[in-house]
Amino acid sequence: MKRLSLILIIILIFGLTACSSEEEPDYNMISFDDISFRNSEITEDNLPEKVNVLDDELVAIEGYMSPASPFRADYFYLIDVPSEVCPFCAGEEVDYDNVIQVYFPEDRPFRFTYNKIKVVGDFEVGFKTDDAGHTGFYRIYGEEMQRLED
Repeated sequence: MKRLSLILIIILIFGLTACSSEEEPDYNMISFDDISFRNSEITEDNLPEKVNVLDDELVAIEGYMSPASPFRADYFYLIDVPSEVCPFCAGEEVDYDNVIQVYFPEDRPFRFTYNKIKVVGDFEVGFKTDDAGHTGFYRIYGEEMQRLED
C-alpha cells in the first residue's frame, strides 16, 4: 500500500511540473525596425514584409509614450525612443513609421509614463487621421500595457 501511494505521489508530481511550463504568448512580438520604411516612401503599396502579415493580428511592441500625445486617458502615441518632442512636429520629414497611435477602451484608462512600456493589442495598418488631426500609418487597439524597467 505504501509503495502504491509513493508511486501515485511521484506520478502526481511529474504531472504537475509538466503542466506548469511557461505558455507561448498568443501574439507576435514586433519592433519599430520590423515596421520601418526608412529610406523609402511610405505608402500602402510599399509595406515592409512583416507588416503585410500582421494587419489585424494581435501584436506586442515595446516603446515610449510621446509627451505630445493628445490629452486623453484612452489614447497616446507610441514612439521608438524616449522623447520630449512632438513626433509630428518635424514638418514634412515626419517618420510615420516611428509613431504608432495606441487606443485603449475608455473603461481601461492609463497614466502617462516616461518609462519604456510594452503594448499588446490588435495591429492596424493604413493612413488614418486621429481626433487631434495627426495622420498616422499604424494603430494598436490595446488589450494590455506593461511598464518595463529601462
